[in-house]
Amino acid sequence: MSRAIMALIILSLLGCSPGGEGTSTGNPLVDVRIDSYNSTAVAQKTEFQTMALMSSLKFCFKRVRFKLDGETTNPDPTQDSDNVDFYLGEVNISSLGTTLKSISIPHGTYKRVEFDLEDDCSSGKSIQLTNSQGNFSTDDRITITFEGTFVHDGTGDILNLAIQDVVSALNTVNDSSQIKTKAESVNGDF
Repeated sequence: MSRAIMALIILSLLGCSPGGEGTSTGNPLVDVRIDSYNSTAVAQKTEFQTMALMSSLKFCFKRVRFKLDGETTNPDPTQDSDNVDFYLGEVNISSLGTTLKSISIPHGTYKRVEFDLEDDCSSGKSIQLTNSQGNFSTDDRITITFEGTFVHDGTGDILNLAIQDVVSALNTVNDSSQIKTKAESVNGDF
C-alpha cells in the first residue's frame, strides 16, 4: 500500500469523533429523551369524574428545532432556519419514558424545543393514540412544543422532555379531528 493511501486512511480516522463527543462540524451531541408520564388523567369533570387511560401513543417524527432565548419560529415551520431533520419514523411513546436519539446542536442556552410530527411514516399518520374512548389518528402536521431552560455545554448533556401535559390533553380526545388542536394547545417542559 502506498504511503499516500496510508496517510489518507490515518487522516480520515483522525477526523472521526470517538465516544460520540461531537461531530465533524464541532457541535456536541445531546441525548434527547421523553420522560415517563402518568397514563391516566381526568378526561372530563362531571358529577362523577371519569378517568381516561392512554394505552397507546405513537408519534411520527419529521424535524426538530432548538430555540435560543428570544428566537422566533417561522409561521411555516418547514421554512424555519434552524430545522434539524429528525427522522425516527414511528416511535411508541412509553409511559415509562422513551429515548429518542442523540442530535448535534451548537453550545448555548435553549428555551424552547419544537418537534414537527408529519405523515411521512409507513402508517401515513403523524399521531396515533388509543385511550379509553377509542382508537384515533391523524395525518395533520402537528408541532409539539417544550419550554424551559436547557444549558448545552457539551459535557454529556441529556435533554429530558416532560410530556405529561400533552398526554393529558390527548387523553381527552374522543374524535380524530381533535388531535391537532389538543396536541398543540399545551406545551411540555424541560
